[in-house]
Amino acid sequence: MYESGTSGLLPASFLNSIGANTEATLVRMHPGNVPQKQAMKEQLTRCISVNLYSVLREYYQEKDQQPSSKKQKLSEDDAETSGATSSTVTTTAASPNSDSTGDYSETNNPSATVPAAPAQKWQIENRRACELMRVNFDALVIAAKEHPSNIVQALLHFVKPSRPIVLYSLSKELLMDLYVELKTNSNVTNLHFTWNWLRYYQILPNRTHPEVNMNGNSGYLLTGYNIG
Repeated sequence: MYESGTSGLLPASFLNSIGANTEATLVRMHPGNVPQKQAMKEQLTRCISVNLYSVLREYYQEKDQQPSSKKQKLSEDDAETSGATSSTVTTTAASPNSDSTGDYSETNNPSATVPAAPAQKWQIENRRACELMRVNFDALVIAAKEHPSNIVQALLHFVKPSRPIVLYSLSKELLMDLYVELKTNSNVTNLHFTWNWLRYYQILPNRTHPEVNMNGNSGYLLTGYNIG
């Protein structure tokens, strides 16, 4: 889920719908440094809140480092195999003074005594989110104040095939642009554009009627299924 401007109301409602007796996890992405959690009171451990740009950067950095680490491991294995004899001779020759040499190097190496800094909360959340991004998500929900085109293109390929996507916006024009884009690229099938209209009523004895002053626009929805 990507949401901005709901003060945590949308992820709170999703956590309530998911229920406490399931194994589902909600990855909530937001644009700012600190997520808004005013409306979130329960099941906070099942909600992973991450900055959208930060988690994408970490995901692709880890993805780029995987091929290089495999090549480095292969080169190290080849070096160990080819230099097995020389390393054995060197170790045997240095064995009489191995204890003193080892103590001297450990004592005079400042990096060996400095403990590693503990990971911050946002780093832990990013790692948890990246693990789920590698196996893909079951659904994608976007409720954004900004134009959702770049957000959809960045997150759509993390959704499993034949899984739903839902986009909400107060602007009809933004979702119409995205509708044409998804239709042209054939990324999503069964696209539907709907208009939510909510009307409030005053309920009183013999005086039930619609509210006189009301907002006729409750936002627009664009729904479909990812082709994969």
